[in-house]
Amino acid sequence: MEKETTVKVKTKQCFEREVEQIETFTATVEANVKNNISSKMALRIDNIFVEVGDKVKKGQKLATLEPINLTQAKLQMENDSLEFVRTDNLYKAGGVSKSVWDVRKMAYSISSDTYKNLLENTVLTSPISGIVTARNYDKGDMYNMAAPLFVVEEITPVKLKINASEKLFTSVKKGMPVDVKLDVYGDEAFKGTV
Repeated sequence: MEKETTVKVKTKQCFEREVEQIETFTATVEANVKNNISSKMALRIDNIFVEVGDKVKKGQKLATLEPINLTQAKLQMENDSLEFVRTDNLYKAGGVSKSVWDVRKMAYSISSDTYKNLLENTVLTSPISGIVTARNYDKGDMYNMAAPLFVVEEITPVKLKINASEKLFTSVKKGMPVDVKLDVYGDEAFKGTV
């Protein structure tokens, strides 16, 4: 007959808890907003007011293009405005027909729109506050519309482009908090959201 032996066993109470699922990804840091700034017309570049690396504010003038067309359009608009005012006064006094009044009003409206369009494409301004990251032409160059004159990027905040695997698509939700570490900052973690 075998002798029974007893073994002492230590036990601990078990608890159920969630274990945080952490995934690590490689990402590309990109500007939050990137604007390619160009004119709709091929014109000679008259002046450049910013360089690569300059901080710019929304609405700041970046460059001016040759103003000959703009000057002509402004003169035409001013002339059409005077002619319309004269015709309007005559129309109110019964000196001209409604059709003549309509023609003068349309001429002024067209020349006004033409001037505004030329102004927008002759005086280039930044649509955002940011950093000039590219300047593809110099003063005196003929802008040929092949590349934008400037690239302005909003770099505060930045966004990260991450390629997550398909199996995680259902787990990743918009607004989830994330920690971001960049090689240039060592172990310092930055807070962000999906």
